[in-house]
Amino acid sequence: MTNMFSTRSSEIQLYDSCYRTVNDSTVVQCSSLLLLDQQEDFITFSVRNYAQQTRGTRICGYYAVASMIALSAGVDVRAHVFDENILVEELEANVKKGMLRTVTCTPVSEYVVVKKEITIPKLWCVCQRSSDVAPLIQCHYCRSWYHIRCVGRQRKKSPNEPWSCRGCSTRLEQRRGMLTFDEIIKFVVYYTANFPH
Repeated sequence: MTNMFSTRSSEIQLYDSCYRTVNDSTVVQCSSLLLLDQQEDFITFSVRNYAQQTRGTRICGYYAVASMIALSAGVDVRAHVFDENILVEELEANVKKGMLRTVTCTPVSEYVVVKKEITIPKLWCVCQRSSDVAPLIQCHYCRSWYHIRCVGRQRKKSPNEPWSCRGCSTRLEQRRGMLTFDEIIKFVVYYTANFPH
């Protein structure tokens, strides 16, 4: 899954031999990854048939890892093909050496064709629904968006007041009760000096 070769950040290409449609889990994950992109409230998925592996083999994970490494290096996997023998050999060598080197692939003349193109609203909040359901509020800390009615928040007291979601509020509360490094050092020094061993 990538938006590397798109003109818009909310245009996602899915490369898979099994994808027939886009499920809610994929939409939620992409919505989370695109939460800072407030230009568009929809994601367009281009589902591409990426069936390169020989039928009957069980090396789809090798293809997934090789494709991810290639995409990270800027290689457009829509226009390249992996040789299975080289793929397995080079990936295993990468693992043994602790490296992420792009696996050798061969350019082809045709792009992988789009099986299906689907435009779906981004999904937000704990309810995992779109923004048109109710007004949204953004957490000041994690930058996630929530429906005001879902988080029980009516309005901020002032526009400058930072609002935090339940997860961030919990983390902030836990940090408030923790001792700082300096306080721990003072305690250890005091304890060591004032109590017999």
